[in-house]
Amino acid sequence: MAVDSIVVEADEDVPNVVERLRQVPFEDVELVLPSRSRFAQSRFNFQLLRQYAIRLGKRVAIRSADPAVLRMAEESGFTVRAMPSGGPSPAPAAGPGAGVRPERSPRPVDRVRARPETAPVPGRAAAPGARSAAGLPGTPSARVPAFPPGGVRTDGAALSGPRLGDVFGRLAGRGRSVRSPVPVGPRIQIGALQRFPVPVTARLSLPPYALYAGSALLLLLGILGTVFLMPSADVVLVADARPITSNVEIHAQPGAGPIAVRVVTLDRTRSTTAQATGQQVIKGALAQGQFTYENSCPFALDIPAGERLRTGDGIEFAQVGDATVGAGSATTVPIVATQPGQRGNVGAGQITQIEDNQFSCLQGSNASPTGGGVDEQKKTVIQQYDLDTARSLLRQQLEQDLLNQLNQQTRQGERFASPPIFTVAQFTTDHNVNDAVPSFTATMTLKVEGDFYSLQDVQRAFATRLGQQVPKNEQLTSDAVRTQYTVTASGGGHLDFTGTASGFVAPRLDQTAVAGEVAGKPVSTARQQLLSTLHVRSVDIRQYPFPLPMLPLLGSRIDVKYEELVVQGAQP
Repeated sequence: MAVDSIVVEADEDVPNVVERLRQVPFEDVELVLPSRSRFAQSRFNFQLLRQYAIRLGKRVAIRSADPAVLRMAEESGFTVRAMPSGGPSPAPAAGPGAGVRPERSPRPVDRVRARPETAPVPGRAAAPGARSAAGLPGTPSARVPAFPPGGVRTDGAALSGPRLGDVFGRLAGRGRSVRSPVPVGPRIQIGALQRFPVPVTARLSLPPYALYAGSALLLLLGILGTVFLMPSADVVLVADARPITSNVEIHAQPGAGPIAVRVVTLDRTRSTTAQATGQQVIKGALAQGQFTYENSCPFALDIPAGERLRTGDGIEFAQVGDATVGAGSATTVPIVATQPGQRGNVGAGQITQIEDNQFSCLQGSNASPTGGGVDEQKKTVIQQYDLDTARSLLRQQLEQDLLNQLNQQTRQGERFASPPIFTVAQFTTDHNVNDAVPSFTATMTLKVEGDFYSLQDVQRAFATRLGQQVPKNEQLTSDAVRTQYTVTASGGGHLDFTGTASGFVAPRLDQTAVAGEVAGKPVSTARQQLLSTLHVRSVDIRQYPFPLPMLPLLGSRIDVKYEELVVQGAQP
């Protein structure tokens, strides 16, 4: 496999090395780098060389005596070969024709130095097979002329010839047999040759300083763009304005109308234990029984109704109806206690006293006990007031719970129509009115419909209705339109907005065109131009994030606001 060697001079950089690499006809190339080579001082140069070698289809090996150079080359993906620290060593002399390479067309370089003729050492015989300068073996090249006497070029100019060490080092790197050189006097230098045409990729190759300059230029452009494109400005034009007010009525419903409506339905159930507060009085009952009169008198006796009869401890009874007791006979009559209560229930034979009895021959008693006497009683019962109180309390609690849930359903920029729509509550109890219980349980289920609307939509819709009332030669100023309205909900998301919209109008102008006219102009010039062409009272220019001597270059970064100077005493 043919391998060519390129000896890189100390002052050669990446473009020169790549150019020489391109001219080599072999795929395998050995690059010989001296210790102080300018090319080997940067890892970036090895990376560029690696990319160009891949494009050119070359397999490059690096030979150097500097370990640092070999390490950078190996890290960049090259095959490395160590070399003695003295530099490239010349190949040993060979026989006739040894080391003579075929003729190749000269490489297109900016400077071509002539390889000096090697003069034979005095007193030393020429090597066997060596030829003269006319093409005989023993000379480095038959194509290089000898230096003329005087050390000048053919045009008479002074000349400093190439260093012999570099020349013979290059020859040794190319595998030629070279004898030890001796100093010679006359030398010449051939003038610069014209560069052969090179591919476009080689023409586009730039030295490192060009890349650094390009990066600095891009950074400068970025800074300039930030300074002149990113800032923004507000241009506030103040003009005489008059107030304008319009009545507005807008109907909205879900999916229709200028105001978006969102319907939310919620339900909740609550139970509570309530106390019965009603009082019911149960009257006492009179004890009843029978009393038997016994008449031992010789004559009959008439006893009227209501005759009082008593027990030994004073419990009083009254005779029911009139009675006649015959002589020597007995008569039984019904009696009833004069006071209700269980006290009137007495045993047999307890009633023995007859009130105002004037006849000792008249006596009597109850043959059987009396009964039916009941004391008066009071009971706690449920009254209608108790049910109404429980219903009101539950509804109040449920409405508050549902309102809290509606507030949690509210999205940013929304509000629901207040008050929301509550359905008929379902109210049940476990006892009814007049039930004699100390407490009862009441349960209620309540549903609510919340109709949410967008505040921005309302503001925009009212401003649009107000704008429809503005004359054609005027326009609303940038001041926010003031709105006052009430919302009425009728169920199913149907909302009616009724109120007024107020603002200010001023002479019409094209705010976009104004921004374009002052873009990129100095602040003072822009202010003076607007004052003279628009006939406004004042111009206020505010720049963000910091003031600059000129306005942004883009009109889109300038926001023109048209505000009012209200006439004294005028109100929208």
